[in-house]
Parts: sequence; structure tokens; C-alpha cells
Amino acid sequence: MSLTSGARLGPYEILSPIGTGGMGEVYKAKDTRLDRTVAIKVLPEHLAESPERKERFEREATAISQLNHPHICTLYDVGEQDGLDYLVMEYIEGETLADLLKRGALSLDKAVEYGIQIADGLDNAHRAGIIHRDLKPANIIITASGPKILDFGLARFLEHEPDSDASDAPTRAKVLTKEQAIIGTLQYMAPEQLEGRQADARADIFAFGAVLFEMVTGQRAFENTRADSVPRSLDHLIRTCLQKDRERRWQNIGDITRQLEWIGEAGTEQPVTNAPRRPWTLAAALVVGTIIGALLITGIGNRAPERSAERTEFQITLPPGDRVLPGGLALSPDGRTLAYTAIRDAVGQLFVREMDRVGTVLIDGTQNAHLPFFSPDGQWIGFADSTRLVIVSVAGGAPQVVCELPDYFNGGTWGRDDTIIFGTLGSGLLQVSARGGSPETLTVLEESEVLHHSPSFLPDQNTVVFSVLMEDFRTQLVALRLDNGERQPIETGETARFSSAGHLVLARGSSLWAAPFDPRSLDNKGVAVPVLEDVAIAGSRGAGAASGWTQFAVAGNGTLAYIPGGASAFQEEITWMDRAGNRIETFEMPGGASSASLSPDGSRLAVTLYDRGRNTRDIWLYELSSGRVIPFVTGPSDVATPVWSHDGESVFFNSDRTGVGDLFVKSMDSDKEATLLVQSDEMKHVTSSSSDGQFLMYDLHRQTQQDLWVLALNSDGEVEPFLQSEFEEDDGAFSPDGRWVAYSSNRSGRFEVYVHPFRRAGGSTQVSIHGGKQPKWRGDGKELFFIAPDGKLMAAPVDGASSFEVGSPQPLFETGASNPFARGIRWDVDPSGQRFLVAVPETELARTRIHVVLNWSEELERLVPAEN
Repeated sequence: MSLTSGARLGPYEILSPIGTGGMGEVYKAKDTRLDRTVAIKVLPEHLAESPERKERFEREATAISQLNHPHICTLYDVGEQDGLDYLVMEYIEGETLADLLKRGALSLDKAVEYGIQIADGLDNAHRAGIIHRDLKPANIIITASGPKILDFGLARFLEHEPDSDASDAPTRAKVLTKEQAIIGTLQYMAPEQLEGRQADARADIFAFGAVLFEMVTGQRAFENTRADSVPRSLDHLIRTCLQKDRERRWQNIGDITRQLEWIGEAGTEQPVTNAPRRPWTLAAALVVGTIIGALLITGIGNRAPERSAERTEFQITLPPGDRVLPGGLALSPDGRTLAYTAIRDAVGQLFVREMDRVGTVLIDGTQNAHLPFFSPDGQWIGFADSTRLVIVSVAGGAPQVVCELPDYFNGGTWGRDDTIIFGTLGSGLLQVSARGGSPETLTVLEESEVLHHSPSFLPDQNTVVFSVLMEDFRTQLVALRLDNGERQPIETGETARFSSAGHLVLARGSSLWAAPFDPRSLDNKGVAVPVLEDVAIAGSRGAGAASGWTQFAVAGNGTLAYIPGGASAFQEEITWMDRAGNRIETFEMPGGASSASLSPDGSRLAVTLYDRGRNTRDIWLYELSSGRVIPFVTGPSDVATPVWSHDGESVFFNSDRTGVGDLFVKSMDSDKEATLLVQSDEMKHVTSSSSDGQFLMYDLHRQTQQDLWVLALNSDGEVEPFLQSEFEEDDGAFSPDGRWVAYSSNRSGRFEVYVHPFRRAGGSTQVSIHGGKQPKWRGDGKELFFIAPDGKLMAAPVDGASSFEVGSPQPLFETGASNPFARGIRWDVDPSGQRFLVAVPETELARTRIHVVLNWSEELERLVPAEN
């Protein structure tokens, strides 16, 4: 359990949490006896049940208790209370070296200064017979008086008695962890640790070299970095630390301390020059093969090494609250980095996971990212946000806009000549330089073709395989020769990727198929056969960028990543819920439902359903009394977000049949065709109709700006802006009396719900407090409901009789919506405010896990021999 402010552990009073990690929770506390601030690390009861976790916790206490050094965190006390083991340490104010290095390399003087102090602290530990085994920037805090080394949870004690005069690094160590366990953090682990061999103090020297390298260059070791301004002596010192063979490393950390002191005094020594990529890649060449080999052998977990390259599968589970978005996975060409999009804090964002590390990294500035793809060197990721094609470094930094998108993005691929080829809704492929520019047409839709999407370069970089969606909803994989423009049909299927084992891996629905394939002649050398089932497929491709896509990625080295769950993984079902969140009734629909709108009299639902056979979305009517489902708006084009008229005699909706989300209305008289109301080049979504039948509210999307507009439902059909600003306004909803409009806006920096008078003077009143979207009114106008960022349905009492007044919003229940802030994920409330229609996922599990298979190409070879 987490400790709250004021809680007591013996004489220590908890003040506030500092952070959490794999070994427990850390709190700021007050020692009431000595009136000093301390830090308390607590091993919670559920972790204490693990013998290995408890042993590591106790090991840290034992190790730190024997150390007393200005650059090592001091242990004051240990204790146990109510099943909680805890350590009391000095409270250190500062930031981790890892956070400091996010801003770039340190000056040489500062790097050498910190290096001396860290090495001196390690020397003190080694002299006490203790090796750290997990030295890394995240375990070093920079304070006003210099660095402090933390976290001795993986420490090991040397078998010999501590020697005050020497630190004999090669001395044999007493094993305190399981034999052959891989302990530490991969980027800073010595090769002997990766191989599961017993580590001694020279493993700390290797890690120290990696940390010093990072301080000097601002980048992690083994990433092909140049550092032309480094003194030769410092270059030699670091490379010697990073030798693969520990016998060739420095043998004593004390010697390194003295070397650094000498380098610091020299100061002006001639730097390394005119040696492109040599100083640092020499060390990398010595160890990177070992690292990759060990990684492929062991997978990712802390398991004993296996001496074969057989298929290894593991699962990445997202942090609590994160949910994978439909929108594609991507693997770097070398298979070492995974990119994916997920919801965090109600915003879809881009994450990366390096296969040799535990944990994912959020790439800042990637809001609304979808369909990521890697650069050929794996150092950059391309993706689309709402309206732009963007690239960002895997290491972080400001995203760079490549170009504006003419329409919904439908997948991209990046060539070695820095050309990006991509698809958009309703067009052929386009191409643009990754350095920026205006997109140029690459392919043109031929007769009966609807869409070109999901391009992928073949190894020759002169051929792109892409998918063609036909009018009859068939999908055909086609190869395009870039030098002469020739197109050649290959297979029936959707997304395709080439595997180095000599196979074309392609998606057909929720299954992956593979066929032996020659990328030079573009010949299939055998029949495609299914190789993996139950792969997630999401929604309708016509609905926009993130839908209709089988969720998988294949890297050139044979690594496979996919989301399990089949056709239902991202499918939602319409459910009645009461105010407590109890499911009252779930409606059986002939397809995946994404939105539902309740008729004014409460007798029918207008539901958006996905037709998997035709690969599009339609609107159906569901009669609540009989359960009868009737097709209402169907056809080859996509439709969405139904909104009832005030009298229940017609339904407004948006469709791409004539343009980008144009607005239509269709009467309940099924003999009449839908009527076009608003047509323009901008994306539009209908949001609400007024109770007097006079007005229709919709949002209009122009580049990065989104505003609310009103259509007069009279013979003139005039349109005018209702709310227009540099921010995004969305979700406009007329109040029952027509006096107010509830809407959402991100003008505060995040989406909140507001209420604004309709066609009367006055400003907006904020309703939500901690974020909100998709507001709906109770039938009498005395309560306003909305969805919070965490997916909870909120209710706020309101009074709009004269001026608008609002009470504090209260949570009702968790809706379970996969993306509570996504456009088109609609819900509704009955007039009484006692029942709610919510589109909830059939399964939430698939949205929190990604499966990774290493050496999958060998399995492909067994299932589909390339010779055939």
C-alpha cells in the first residue's frame, strides 16, 4: 500500500512521495527525534513476498551500511513495521545524471570533475569489498556538492576481507544472486555479465566507462558517435574501460581516479581530430557483437543464457492506464527498437521500446501520432499527427514537420535516399523528401481503385510494395518499380512486409500469411500459407488513418511484433449502464459498433457499425422494443456519427461519399435518398441538432485549427462560425432549451468542457476541472455529463434558467472506452439521466499488451521453406 502524508514508520513521519521503482517506493520523511529530513525506501508487502526482491532489498541495506563517502548515499537506519521493510537514508536534493544528460553532453571540465568524484566513490566501495553491478546515470544524483551514487540493490560482496590499502578488482566474488542470472542494465553491463558469468569489480569499471562516455558525448555508448574534441588521454581512458576482455581493461578504479585527476590538470592537451567515427566505434566494435548475441540468446528477461538462436517469445505489458491505439506498430530495420502509439493521459502519443531494455519511453511532442515508421538507420521515426507528416529522433528532441497532409494518412515508408512514400485517403501514393517540401504524386488511382496504402520498400530500395483497395472491397498487393513506374500484382492481401528469410509476410484479416518471395524478380516461389492467427485488426479503413489495419510489424532481422486478439481486439459493443456503472443490457449488433445515438422518444438507436465484408461503416437503426436491426445508410462510402433531428424523423450524419466528411440528412422514409447539406474541402463532423429543429452544430477542421460552426436548417441553409479561435473547439451540444451550447476546447492546454450562450451575449463558463470531452445534457437541462481523461463518466449539476451556474463534477463510473477523447467514439444518455449508452470494448486485455517474437524468420523457414 502507498503511504500517505502524516503516516509514521517508527520515529519517521512521511511527508510526501518521491518516486517508485522496481524495488519499491521512496518517500520524503522527517526524523522526529533529530528533526532532520530523510529519504525512506519501503519494500511493500507484496514485493516482500518475493524472496529475490527481499534479498535484494536486504543486500542494499548491508552494502550501504558499510560505506561512508561524500559521493555515496548514506544509510541512517533500517526497520520493519506492519509487514513493511524500510531503509532510512540521507535526503538528497538534485537531479539524476540521466535527466541532466537529456539536455546534452557536459562540458569536458565538468565531465572530468564528476568522473573523478564517481570513481572515488566506487573506489571506496571496492575497498570495502563491495561492487555495485548496476552503475548507470539513473543511479547517480547530481547535487550542489557533486554526484552521489545510489541503489546498491544489485551489489555483490567480495570474498576477501576489506583491504584499506588496495582494491584488487580481480578478486573472486561471493555470489549473492542466482547462478547464471543476468543482473544489471544492458547498456552499462559488461560482456561477462551479459554472458551470465560471474562479475567482479572490473564490471563496475566497464559501466563507469559507459557513464563517462555518455557525459562526454551526450549519447549512450555503442551508438556510432563521433567526439572530435575529446583529449587523446581521455579517449584512451574510456576505450580501455570499455574493452570486451576484462583482462585488457583498467584493473583498479583507483588508477582511473588518478588518471582523471591528471587529465583534469592537463586541461589543454591536443584533442583527437580527423578521425571520423574511430575513437568511439572502436570500443563499440569490441562489445556490440557480444551484446547483440547475448540479447538474442537470452531474449529480454533476466534469464540464464541459452546457446541457441531458437524462437523466443515475450510480452510487453503497457504501464497501468496506457492502452494501445489502433494505428500500427513499427520495428526498426535491425529489430532492436519497437515504436507504437498508445493513449496516456487521454492523448494518443508515440512510444519506443528498445529490445535490450525494460520499459518504454514517451517521445515528447507526439500528440495524436499514428502509423509510425522508421528511417533506414533506425534513428528516426516518421508518423502522422492530425494534419501533418512529422519525423522525430528516437533519442528525443523536437519533432520536425515534413509536410502538411492533404487527407487522412494511410501509412508510410522511408527510403535510404531520404524519400518518404505514403498513402492518403482516396488517392494514390505520394512522395516527399524527409527534409521537407511539397508532396508529389507517385501513383494514380486506376479504374475501380479506391485507395493506395501501406507502402513498404523492398531491400533493393527501387521497389515499393503497397496495397490497393478496390471498389468491390478486394485488396491487392502491388509492387511498383520506382525507376520505370511499372506496376506488378503480387498477392491478395492487405499490409505486406519482406522478411530477410526470403518471405513476403502479408495480412489477410486477422491472420498473417507468408509466401516464398524473390524481391529481385518479384516472383512468388510458392503458395502463401497462414503462419499466425488471432492478430488484432481494427475498424474500417475508410474511417481514417488508424483503422482497418492488421496490427503487426516485421523487421529485417526476423523479429515479429503484433497485438493479439483477432477481429474483436478493437471492437466495441453498445451497452446500457446505470449511474453506478452496472451493465443493464448489451445489444447484439451485426458488426463492430463505434457510436450510438438515442432517438428523442427513446425508442430507437442510430448506430455506426463496421461491415467487415465490405470494409466500411454504415448506420443502422436498432428498435429497442423488438431488438430488430434495420440498415439505414449503407453504401461503398464511409459514414459516421449519427445525430437525431429534434422530432426523431430524420438522422444527420457525415460521409465521405462526396468529399471529406460532408454533412447529410436522411429521413426515416426509407424511399428517400440522403440529402447533402454542407460540402467543402475541410473535414467536418456533425455534433448536435437544436430542440427547435432550426440549427445543426458541427465541427470544421482546417489544418491545425478546429472550430464549431452552425448550419441554419431553413431554405437558405446558411452556415456561420459559432466559436472560432486559434485553439480547438469540438463536441458542441445544444441544451434542451436551446439557450446554451456545451463544448470542449483545449485553450487551457488540455481539453476541458465549457458552456457558452447561443446567439446571446456572454462568455464561456468552465464545467470540468481536470479535463473533459464529449458533453451531453440531461433531458431537463439540469445536469451535464462528460467523459474525463481517464474514461470516467462525470456528472455536474447546472442551472441555466438565467445566468449559467455549475456545481462540482462528480464521477459516476468508468466507461472503459479505449480512447475517451477520440473523435467519433460517441455515447448518449436517456432523458432521465439514469441510463447511459456506452460503446465499450469487447476485451480490454488486447489493448495493454504487445507480443514480440525473436528469430521468427527461422520458424517461417520451417513453416514455409523458401526453396519451394
